[in-house]
This record gives sequence, structure tokens and C-alpha cells, in this order.
Amino acid sequence: MISGEMSHSPGIRGHARKHTAGLLKKLSERADTTALHIRPDDVHDLRTAIRRLRQCLKTFQTLFPKKQVKKIRSQLKDLMYLAGEVRDRDVVVEIISKAGGTDVPLLRSRLAQERDQAGGELRYSLDQYTKRNVFKRWQKALE
Repeated sequence: MISGEMSHSPGIRGHARKHTAGLLKKLSERADTTALHIRPDDVHDLRTAIRRLRQCLKTFQTLFPKKQVKKIRSQLKDLMYLAGEVRDRDVVVEIISKAGGTDVPLLRSRLAQERDQAGGELRYSLDQYTKRNVFKRWQKALE
């Protein structure tokens, strides 16, 4: 076997497809929940689902069509960025709260405005993914 190349036995290919399908389902569920609420825990769970799927596609990239994997990973990267914009504000607010930051109302207000803006952009993107059946199309592309 050439270095860096995986054996393409039916067993590993079937496992990779099944595992990827499960991760896509989980991502779709997390996306739906997050789009409804944009709560800190939901955004965190969405980012975890994105990260796991991206890593799966990277690990099993030789078992899937190269062009589709590249496109999906790129779209996941964009989605991760949007979720990260929300999550970053959540983390800062949490740090301020734990530090007893009661003397920073302007900072809290600005962070809340930024989070609302980032949350709106994330919600819009997730809604577009749902309307365009992106997760189902990804599943089909990886079969």
C-alpha cells in the first residue's frame, strides 16, 4: 500500500459511509435546534457536530468523491466560522460573569449586540441549508 492511502475494502467503505451518515444526521438535528434558539449550548453542540463531520471526511477522504468532499468541507468551514462568531461572544460573557464583571455594562451591551448580529447571520445560513436540503444533498453526494 502506498503511504497515506487507505485500503478500499468493502468493510471500511461501508463503515465510513455509515459513520458519515450518522454524523450528517446529527449535524442536521443540531442545525435545526440551533436555528430555532441560538442558545449557547446549542451553538456549542453545532460546532462539535461540524468538527466531527469535518474530521470524518478528512479521515475517510479517499473513500468518497474528491470534488464533493472538498466542497462539503469548505461549506462546513464557512458554517463553523459563523457559529464561532456566536460562540466567541458566549465565551467572553461567561468569563466576565465568572470574574464578577458587574462594572462592565457597556462591554456586555456591545457583546450582546454583536452576538445578536452573529446569531442572526447563523440562523439565516442554517435556514438556507434547510430550505435547500443541503444536508440531504451531501448525504446523496457521499453515497
